[in-house]
Amino acid sequence: MKKQLLAMAFACLVLTLGACSKSTKDTLQGSWSVARLTMAGAAQDPELFGPFVYELNKDGSYNYVEGEKKEAGKWSVSEDQKQLKFEPASGEKYTKDIKSASKDSVVLSFKSFTMDVHHTLVPAAK
Repeated sequence: MKKQLLAMAFACLVLTLGACSKSTKDTLQGSWSVARLTMAGAAQDPELFGPFVYELNKDGSYNYVEGEKKEAGKWSVSEDQKQLKFEPASGEKYTKDIKSASKDSVVLSFKSFTMDVHHTLVPAAK
C-alpha cells in the first residue's frame, strides 16, 4: 500500500511540474533583438547590418525588421518544437531551426542562399 501511495504521489508531482513548464511557442512570444550574428562560421556585428528585431505576437502574427527590410505575417512552431515557421503576408513560407529557447535567449539557425546563419536573440529593450 505504501508503494502505491508513493507511486501516486510521484506521478502527481511529475504531472504538476510538467503542467507548469512553458511550451516553446509561449517562450518565443515577445520582442527579440539579435545580439549575436554568425554567418558562415564567422561572428559579425549585427549593428553593421542594421537592427534585427523579431516581434512574435500571441495571436500568431509577427513583425520582423532587418535593417531597412520589414516583414509581417503569421508565425508558428512545428509540432516537434524544432522549427520556427514564418508565413509572410507577401512572399514564400520559410523556416528557421530552433537550436535553443529560454526566456533569456533563443538561438535560430538557417541557410541564407548557401551560407549557414545563426541568430542569438535576447529580449528586446522596451
